[in-house]
Amino acid sequence: MIELIGNKIFLENGLEIREYDTEEGVVRALISCESIQSLIYMDKEKRQKLCFEYFNYFNIPIHLNPNGVDYLMLGGGGISYPHYYLNKYKDKNLDIVEIDRNNIDIAKRYFYLGELIENNYERLNIIIDDAIKYISYTNKSMIIY
Repeated sequence: MIELIGNKIFLENGLEIREYDTEEGVVRALISCESIQSLIYMDKEKRQKLCFEYFNYFNIPIHLNPNGVDYLMLGGGGISYPHYYLNKYKDKNLDIVEIDRNNIDIAKRYFYLGELIENNYERLNIIIDDAIKYISYTNKSMIIY
């Protein structure tokens, strides 16, 4: 568990982006409705590391279907989990369905999404759509976010 030591707040289109000094290093959080939606280490060497133990639950679909290649994440927030996923599962692809294009812009600006896309452009696909509608016409396994 990460113990928060201090914070710095930025406001972006009604969302809060906070930076915290932790025992593990500085992390950046996307806060919406007073809860953390995404959390990522600022240090480039640690970005693929999970900041929350909770994020390990996102691996359940992969453990249930380890031979799958294409997985789906519903809702992206700040797109922090995919840094871990694409580093750990080098033989798997990920589609992210995010309803709010603004979240994608924030993820590019504050959560290194541009770098993630550049390094994984063949394995990462971001879809701007309503997740409920999208799952009615896709056959991909799901990671619910």
